[in-house]
Amino acid sequence: MKICFLAHGNFTHIATYLEYFKNRGHEVVFVRLADGPIPEGIQLYDSFRGFPSFFPGKISYLFSILKSKWFIQNYKPTVINAHYATSGGLAAILSGYQPYVITAHGTDLISNYKNTIWRFLLSRILSRSSKVVVVSEQLYEIATELIGSSENINTISVGIDTDMYKIKCKKYNRDSEPLRLISTRRAESVYDPDCIIDALVILANNGLNFEMTFVGGGPLLDTIINKSELTGVRKYINFVGQMEKHLIPNLLIGHHVYISASKWDGASLSLFEAMAAGLFPIVTDIIANRSFINNEENGLLYEVGNPADLACSIEKFANSSTEFHYQDINFSLVKDKGDVNKNMLKLEQIFKSFSVDD
Repeated sequence: MKICFLAHGNFTHIATYLEYFKNRGHEVVFVRLADGPIPEGIQLYDSFRGFPSFFPGKISYLFSILKSKWFIQNYKPTVINAHYATSGGLAAILSGYQPYVITAHGTDLISNYKNTIWRFLLSRILSRSSKVVVVSEQLYEIATELIGSSENINTISVGIDTDMYKIKCKKYNRDSEPLRLISTRRAESVYDPDCIIDALVILANNGLNFEMTFVGGGPLLDTIINKSELTGVRKYINFVGQMEKHLIPNLLIGHHVYISASKWDGASLSLFEAMAAGLFPIVTDIIANRSFINNEENGLLYEVGNPADLACSIEKFANSSTEFHYQDINFSLVKDKGDVNKNMLKLEQIFKSFSVDD
Protein backbone atom coordinates (compact mmCIF):
# COMPACT_ATOMS: atom_id res chain seq x y z
CA MET A 1 0.00 0.00 0.00
CA LYS A 2 0.95 3.64 -0.49
CA ILE A 3 0.15 5.37 2.79
CA CYS A 4 0.28 9.15 3.14
CA PHE A 5 0.54 10.38 6.73
CA LEU A 6 -0.60 13.97 7.10
CA ALA A 7 0.28 15.87 10.28
CA HIS A 8 2.06 18.76 11.94
CA GLY A 9 5.81 18.12 12.07
CA ASN A 10 5.82 18.33 15.87
CA PHE A 11 3.30 15.53 16.38
CA THR A 12 5.09 13.50 19.06
CA HIS A 13 3.93 10.02 18.10
CA ILE A 14 4.08 10.19 14.31
CA ALA A 15 7.37 8.23 14.28
CA THR A 16 5.57 5.21 15.77
CA TYR A 17 3.13 5.12 12.86
CA LEU A 18 5.78 5.76 10.21
CA GLU A 19 8.21 3.13 11.50
CA TYR A 20 5.57 0.44 11.94
CA PHE A 21 4.10 0.72 8.46
CA LYS A 22 7.49 1.09 6.80
CA ASN A 23 8.73 -2.04 8.58
CA ARG A 24 5.61 -3.85 7.39
CA GLY A 25 6.74 -3.23 3.81
CA HIS A 26 4.35 -0.43 2.85
CA GLU A 27 5.35 2.67 0.90
CA VAL A 28 5.16 5.48 3.42
CA VAL A 29 5.32 9.24 2.92
CA PHE A 30 5.00 11.89 5.62
CA VAL A 31 3.48 15.19 4.52
CA ARG A 32 4.56 17.72 7.14
CA LEU A 33 2.26 20.71 7.47
CA ALA A 34 4.75 22.49 9.75
CA ASP A 35 8.33 22.01 10.83
CA GLY A 36 9.45 19.48 13.40
CA PRO A 37 11.86 16.59 14.01
CA ILE A 38 12.81 14.71 10.85
CA PRO A 39 12.18 10.95 11.11
CA GLU A 40 15.02 8.83 9.74
CA GLY A 41 14.55 6.79 6.58
CA ILE A 42 11.09 8.17 5.76
CA GLN A 43 10.09 9.91 2.52
CA LEU A 44 9.08 13.48 3.33
CA TYR A 45 7.11 16.19 1.62
CA ASP A 46 7.35 19.52 3.46
CA SER A 47 4.34 21.49 2.35
CA PHE A 48 5.21 24.31 4.75
CA ARG A 49 8.35 25.32 2.85
CA GLY A 50 8.60 27.95 0.13
CA PHE A 51 6.61 30.79 1.65
CA PRO A 52 7.95 34.28 2.46
CA SER A 53 9.18 34.60 6.05
CA PHE A 54 7.05 37.67 6.63
CA PHE A 55 3.81 35.67 6.21
CA PRO A 56 1.87 35.42 9.50
CA GLY A 57 1.89 31.92 11.00
CA LYS A 58 -1.77 31.14 10.32
CA ILE A 59 -1.53 32.37 6.72
CA SER A 60 1.55 30.22 6.14
CA TYR A 61 -0.24 27.23 7.65
CA LEU A 62 -3.21 27.72 5.33
CA PHE A 63 -0.88 27.85 2.31
CA SER A 64 0.84 24.73 3.61
CA ILE A 65 -2.50 22.91 3.68
CA LEU A 66 -3.29 24.02 0.12
CA LYS A 67 0.17 22.98 -1.07
CA SER A 68 -0.29 19.53 0.48
CA LYS A 69 -3.38 19.13 -1.73
CA TRP A 70 -1.22 19.40 -4.85
CA PHE A 71 1.16 16.70 -3.59
CA ILE A 72 -1.60 14.30 -2.54
CA GLN A 73 -3.46 14.62 -5.83
CA ASN A 74 -0.26 13.74 -7.73
CA TYR A 75 1.00 11.07 -5.34
CA LYS A 76 -2.33 9.19 -5.34
CA PRO A 77 -1.92 7.18 -2.12
CA THR A 78 -3.96 4.12 -1.25
CA VAL A 79 -5.11 5.97 1.84
CA ILE A 80 -4.40 9.17 3.76
CA ASN A 81 -4.04 8.97 7.53
CA ALA A 82 -4.58 12.50 8.85
CA HIS A 83 -3.64 13.16 12.48
CA TYR A 84 -5.54 15.66 14.62
CA ALA A 85 -8.88 16.61 13.11
CA THR A 86 -8.17 20.34 13.41
CA SER A 87 -4.92 20.22 11.41
CA GLY A 88 -4.33 17.04 9.45
CA GLY A 89 -8.08 16.49 9.19
CA LEU A 90 -8.66 19.97 7.79
CA ALA A 91 -5.90 19.39 5.23
CA ALA A 92 -7.39 16.02 4.28
CA ILE A 93 -10.88 17.34 3.56
CA LEU A 94 -9.51 20.30 1.61
CA SER A 95 -7.37 17.96 -0.49
CA GLY A 96 -10.53 16.59 -2.06
CA TYR A 97 -8.94 13.13 -2.01
CA GLN A 98 -10.49 9.89 -0.85
CA PRO A 99 -10.13 7.68 1.08
CA TYR A 100 -8.85 9.42 4.17
CA VAL A 101 -8.82 8.24 7.77
CA ILE A 102 -8.87 10.82 10.56
CA THR A 103 -7.07 9.97 13.80
CA ALA A 104 -8.19 12.20 16.69
CA HIS A 105 -5.84 12.30 19.67
CA GLY A 106 -7.52 14.45 22.33
CA THR A 107 -7.13 18.23 22.35
CA ASP A 108 -8.34 18.49 18.74
CA LEU A 109 -11.84 17.35 19.80
CA ILE A 110 -12.00 18.04 23.54
CA SER A 111 -10.82 21.64 23.26
CA ASN A 112 -12.87 22.57 20.21
CA TYR A 113 -16.10 20.62 19.86
CA LYS A 114 -18.12 23.11 21.93
CA ASN A 115 -16.93 26.07 19.87
CA THR A 116 -19.63 26.95 17.33
CA ILE A 117 -17.32 27.38 14.34
CA TRP A 118 -15.11 24.41 15.11
CA ARG A 119 -18.10 22.22 15.88
CA PHE A 120 -19.42 22.91 12.37
CA LEU A 121 -16.02 22.22 10.79
CA LEU A 122 -15.33 19.11 12.86
CA SER A 123 -18.68 17.57 12.03
CA ARG A 124 -17.93 18.04 8.29
CA ILE A 125 -14.34 16.78 8.56
CA LEU A 126 -15.30 13.65 10.49
CA SER A 127 -18.49 12.92 8.56
CA ARG A 128 -16.68 12.91 5.23
CA SER A 129 -13.83 10.75 6.49
CA SER A 130 -13.85 7.15 5.26
CA LYS A 131 -13.07 6.06 8.82
CA VAL A 132 -12.51 7.88 12.09
CA VAL A 133 -10.01 6.53 14.61
CA VAL A 134 -10.03 7.86 18.16
CA VAL A 135 -7.65 6.94 20.97
CA SER A 136 -10.08 6.91 23.93
CA GLU A 137 -13.68 6.27 24.91
CA GLN A 138 -14.28 9.96 25.65
CA LEU A 139 -13.22 10.87 22.11
CA TYR A 140 -15.44 8.08 20.79
CA GLU A 141 -18.43 9.71 22.49
CA ILE A 142 -17.53 13.20 21.18
CA ALA A 143 -16.95 11.94 17.63
CA THR A 144 -20.26 10.07 17.71
CA GLU A 145 -22.02 13.26 18.81
CA LEU A 146 -20.37 15.29 16.04
CA ILE A 147 -21.11 12.76 13.30
CA GLY A 148 -24.47 11.59 14.57
CA SER A 149 -23.45 7.95 14.23
CA SER A 150 -20.76 5.60 15.55
CA GLU A 151 -20.76 3.34 12.50
CA ASN A 152 -17.40 4.45 11.08
CA ILE A 153 -15.60 5.12 14.38
CA ASN A 154 -12.90 2.84 15.78
CA THR A 155 -11.11 3.20 19.13
CA ILE A 156 -7.41 2.43 18.68
CA SER A 157 -4.72 4.06 20.80
CA VAL A 158 -1.15 4.43 19.60
CA GLY A 159 0.10 2.06 22.28
CA ILE A 160 3.57 1.27 23.61
CA ASP A 161 6.06 -1.51 23.02
CA THR A 162 5.27 -3.74 25.99
CA ASP A 163 8.30 -5.92 25.20
CA MET A 164 10.44 -3.08 26.58
CA TYR A 165 8.92 -3.59 30.05
CA LYS A 166 10.17 -7.00 31.13
CA ILE A 167 11.49 -5.67 34.48
CA LYS A 168 9.11 -4.12 37.00
CA CYS A 169 9.89 -1.55 39.67
CA LYS A 170 10.40 -2.78 43.22
CA LYS A 171 7.64 -2.38 45.78
CA TYR A 172 7.97 0.61 48.08
CA ASN A 173 9.54 -0.01 51.49
CA ARG A 174 8.69 2.99 53.67
CA ASP A 175 11.11 1.94 56.41
CA SER A 176 14.24 2.03 54.27
CA GLU A 177 13.81 4.45 51.38
CA PRO A 178 12.11 7.66 50.23
CA LEU A 179 8.93 7.39 48.18
CA ARG A 180 10.07 8.03 44.61
CA LEU A 181 7.52 9.90 42.50
CA ILE A 182 7.72 10.60 38.78
CA SER A 183 5.79 12.52 36.12
CA THR A 184 6.60 12.08 32.44
CA ARG A 185 4.18 14.70 31.13
CA ARG A 186 5.43 17.87 29.45
CA ALA A 187 5.38 21.18 31.30
CA GLU A 188 2.23 22.50 29.63
CA SER A 189 -0.92 24.00 31.09
CA VAL A 190 -3.10 21.02 30.15
CA TYR A 191 -0.88 18.79 32.33
CA ASP A 192 -1.05 21.26 35.24
CA PRO A 193 2.48 20.93 36.69
CA ASP A 194 1.61 23.72 39.16
CA CYS A 195 -0.77 21.32 40.88
CA ILE A 196 2.04 18.82 41.36
CA ILE A 197 4.43 21.42 42.80
CA ASP A 198 1.74 22.62 45.21
CA ALA A 199 1.13 19.03 46.32
CA LEU A 200 4.86 18.53 46.91
CA VAL A 201 4.87 21.58 49.18
CA ILE A 202 2.12 19.97 51.27
CA LEU A 203 4.02 16.66 51.40
CA ALA A 204 7.21 18.42 52.50
CA ASN A 205 5.36 20.34 55.21
CA ASN A 206 3.81 17.07 56.40
CA GLY A 207 7.24 15.46 56.71
CA LEU A 208 6.90 12.75 54.06
CA ASN A 209 10.25 11.35 52.91
CA PHE A 210 10.03 11.59 49.12
CA GLU A 211 11.88 12.35 45.88
CA MET A 212 10.28 13.67 42.70
CA THR A 213 11.38 13.38 39.06
CA PHE A 214 9.98 15.48 36.24
CA VAL A 215 10.66 14.20 32.71
CA GLY A 216 10.06 16.33 29.62
CA GLY A 217 10.43 19.86 28.34
CA GLY A 218 7.68 22.34 27.61
CA PRO A 219 6.88 26.05 27.69
CA LEU A 220 6.26 26.09 31.46
CA LEU A 221 9.44 24.26 32.48
CA ASP A 222 11.41 27.32 33.58
CA THR A 223 8.37 28.66 35.43
CA ILE A 224 7.93 25.38 37.29
CA ILE A 225 11.62 25.20 38.21
CA ASN A 226 11.44 28.75 39.57
CA LYS A 227 8.29 27.93 41.51
CA SER A 228 9.93 24.90 43.07
CA GLU A 229 12.81 27.11 44.24
CA LEU A 230 10.51 29.79 45.64
CA THR A 231 8.38 27.25 47.52
CA GLY A 232 11.38 25.42 48.97
CA VAL A 233 10.82 22.01 47.33
CA ARG A 234 13.54 22.24 44.66
CA LYS A 235 15.83 20.05 46.80
CA TYR A 236 13.39 17.16 46.48
CA ILE A 237 13.08 17.39 42.68
CA ASN A 238 15.15 16.18 39.74
CA PHE A 239 14.28 17.84 36.41
CA VAL A 240 15.77 15.59 33.73
CA GLY A 241 14.33 17.27 30.62
CA GLN A 242 13.31 15.49 27.43
CA MET A 243 14.41 11.85 27.11
CA GLU A 244 14.60 9.39 24.24
CA LYS A 245 11.78 6.87 24.29
CA HIS A 246 14.07 3.86 24.73
CA LEU A 247 15.51 5.32 27.96
CA ILE A 248 12.14 5.71 29.70
CA PRO A 249 11.68 2.09 30.94
CA ASN A 250 14.93 2.03 32.93
CA LEU A 251 14.15 5.42 34.46
CA LEU A 252 10.63 4.40 35.46
CA ILE A 253 11.63 1.22 37.30
CA GLY A 254 13.67 3.31 39.72
CA HIS A 255 10.45 4.91 41.01
CA HIS A 256 7.36 3.77 42.91
CA VAL A 257 4.51 6.13 41.96
CA TYR A 258 3.50 7.74 38.68
CA ILE A 259 1.71 11.10 38.90
CA SER A 260 -0.35 12.92 36.31
CA ALA A 261 -2.26 16.16 36.88
CA SER A 262 -3.76 16.27 33.38
CA LYS A 263 -6.96 18.30 33.03
CA TRP A 264 -8.07 16.17 30.09
CA ASP A 265 -6.47 13.51 27.94
CA GLY A 266 -6.75 11.04 25.11
CA ALA A 267 -5.16 7.66 25.78
CA SER A 268 -2.06 8.60 27.77
CA LEU A 269 1.02 6.70 26.62
CA SER A 270 2.81 8.04 29.70
CA LEU A 271 0.24 6.26 31.85
CA PHE A 272 0.63 3.06 29.79
CA GLU A 273 4.41 3.18 30.24
CA ALA A 274 4.13 3.65 34.00
CA MET A 275 1.57 0.85 34.34
CA ALA A 276 3.73 -1.49 32.25
CA ALA A 277 6.76 -0.67 34.42
CA GLY A 278 4.86 -1.59 37.58
CA LEU A 279 4.48 1.88 39.11
CA PHE A 280 1.41 2.76 41.16
CA PRO A 281 -0.61 5.39 39.22
CA ILE A 282 -2.05 8.42 40.99
CA VAL A 283 -3.88 10.38 38.31
CA THR A 284 -6.71 12.84 37.86
CA ASP A 285 -10.31 11.70 37.93
CA ILE A 286 -11.07 12.24 34.24
CA ILE A 287 -12.81 9.98 31.72
CA ALA A 288 -9.60 8.97 29.95
CA ASN A 289 -8.01 7.79 33.21
CA ARG A 290 -11.15 6.09 34.52
CA SER A 291 -11.02 3.85 31.43
CA PHE A 292 -7.90 2.21 32.92
CA ILE A 293 -7.81 3.01 36.63
CA ASN A 294 -10.31 1.68 39.15
CA ASN A 295 -9.90 3.84 42.24
CA GLU A 296 -8.17 2.03 45.13
CA GLU A 297 -7.80 -1.15 43.05
CA ASN A 298 -5.01 -0.54 40.54
CA GLY A 299 -4.37 3.13 41.27
CA LEU A 300 -5.83 6.23 42.88
CA LEU A 301 -7.90 9.01 41.30
CA TYR A 302 -7.98 12.56 42.63
CA GLU A 303 -9.87 15.75 41.80
CA VAL A 304 -8.57 17.78 38.86
CA GLY A 305 -6.66 20.89 39.96
CA ASN A 306 -6.74 19.96 43.65
CA PRO A 307 -3.18 19.71 45.06
CA ALA A 308 -4.47 18.88 48.56
CA ASP A 309 -6.33 15.88 47.15
CA LEU A 310 -3.23 14.81 45.22
CA ALA A 311 -1.07 15.10 48.33
CA CYS A 312 -3.65 13.12 50.32
CA SER A 313 -3.64 10.36 47.67
CA ILE A 314 0.16 10.14 47.74
CA GLU A 315 0.17 9.92 51.53
CA LYS A 316 -2.57 7.30 51.40
CA PHE A 317 -0.37 5.09 49.26
CA ALA A 318 2.75 5.82 51.32
CA ASN A 319 1.09 5.05 54.65
CA SER A 320 -1.22 2.23 53.61
CA SER A 321 -0.85 -1.07 55.44
CA THR A 322 -2.93 -2.71 52.69
CA GLU A 323 -1.08 -4.46 49.90
CA PHE A 324 -2.10 -3.02 46.54
CA HIS A 325 -2.17 -5.87 44.01
CA TYR A 326 -1.77 -3.62 41.00
CA GLN A 327 1.29 -4.63 38.97
CA ASP A 328 -0.13 -7.74 37.29
CA ILE A 329 -3.51 -6.05 36.75
CA ASN A 330 -1.96 -3.00 35.14
CA PHE A 331 0.42 -4.88 32.88
CA SER A 332 -2.44 -7.06 31.63
CA LEU A 333 -4.54 -3.96 30.90
CA VAL A 334 -1.75 -2.35 28.89
CA LYS A 335 -0.99 -5.60 27.06
CA ASP A 336 -4.65 -5.91 26.10
CA LYS A 337 -5.48 -2.30 25.15
CA GLY A 338 -2.20 -0.45 24.86
CA ASP A 339 0.23 -2.68 22.96
CA VAL A 340 1.57 -0.84 19.92
CA ASN A 341 1.98 -3.86 17.66
CA LYS A 342 -1.49 -5.16 18.41
CA ASN A 343 -3.04 -1.71 17.90
CA MET A 344 -1.11 -0.87 14.72
CA LEU A 345 -2.22 -4.19 13.26
CA LYS A 346 -5.84 -3.14 13.79
CA LEU A 347 -5.13 0.13 11.99
CA GLU A 348 -3.38 -1.72 9.18
CA GLN A 349 -6.49 -3.84 8.63
CA ILE A 350 -8.54 -0.64 8.25
CA PHE A 351 -6.07 0.71 5.67
CA LYS A 352 -6.10 -2.59 3.77
CA SER A 353 -9.86 -2.35 3.38
CA PHE A 354 -9.24 0.51 0.94
CA SER A 355 -6.64 -1.34 -1.14
CA VAL A 356 -7.75 -3.03 -4.35
CA ASP A 357 -4.66 -5.28 -4.14
CA ASP A 358 -5.50 -6.82 -0.74
